[in-house]
Amino acid sequence: PQPLSPKDKKFMQWRLESKGLRVASAHAVDSTTGSGVAELAMAIEKQQGREGRDVVVCGAAGGGKSALVRALRSELEERARAKGQQIWQ
Repeated sequence: PQPLSPKDKKFMQWRLESKGLRVASAHAVDSTTGSGVAELAMAIEKQQGREGRDVVVCGAAGGGKSALVRALRSELEERARAKGQQIWQ
């Protein structure tokens, strides 16, 4: 995927903060190729266990948000198995 421009990041941060959310990071991913999914999974793992941490997936209608969530779940499950951690059901 193409890197997010500073303008795009600023817009996303503004939009989410206007809804009462605080943005810790933003990541460009391509769920059809898997590009960026591992990096996103690592960023989520770094935030794991911290109170008040939510993951927000935003994009255009038909843009592959559900496919991204499925790819991300698979990646996180694979990483948990590799670490011998319990996987959620």
